[in-house]
Amino acid sequence: MVLAETMPCDGIDDVMTEALANHIRENYPKVEIAGLTVNRRDSSALPACTQVSVTMPMRVRFAVDTVVKLDAYNGDHFVGRSTRLYYFSGSAKGIALTHAMSRGDVIDESDMDAVLIPLDQVNTATISHIDPGMFQLRSNGLKGRVLDDWSIEPRFDVAKGQSVRVIVHKQPVTLTVKGSVLDNGRIGRTIRVALNDKILVGTLHDKNTVYIDHL
Repeated sequence: MVLAETMPCDGIDDVMTEALANHIRENYPKVEIAGLTVNRRDSSALPACTQVSVTMPMRVRFAVDTVVKLDAYNGDHFVGRSTRLYYFSGSAKGIALTHAMSRGDVIDESDMDAVLIPLDQVNTATISHIDPGMFQLRSNGLKGRVLDDWSIEPRFDVAKGQSVRVIVHKQPVTLTVKGSVLDNGRIGRTIRVALNDKILVGTLHDKNTVYIDHL
């Protein structure tokens, strides 16, 4: 998919530089980029014109050049096209593990170190910040591993196998029994619980309680 926009010819180079920089910020909202510069590989020039129709990719990828087509017009009359190749330089702030960690470990402040990542290694999963104590690893990670959206997940409030209080409500009776959760879970989400030889589905109310209001 592409984006199309009409711009005035005057100062088009500066306008394109700013437009591409803004486009990158929209494409990578979780990435903090330092020293971003927009560069051209080509030297094609536009003919004299009053306005330009600009077509650029919906997604900017740092590992390859970004192709942008500029169609020049005098009023409604087409007068020529310039195909431009843009590339970007700079670095992105990343997060690396300060030591080896295991799947399911909660990531705290002391587990993270800020690192710089070359732009050609940045993708849509790259992240520059996470809140300490709110996420855990999806898989084992060695010291120095750079974290991204694929390697972390929100911290679970209960772990598979944990004992909980199960409150079963069925008019006109409410029962409170002990059970164990069969999945990792988060407060407010549905979760399976084992009650003796039965498996039921309820809602995790807090870290110790599951509500079941239907049987």
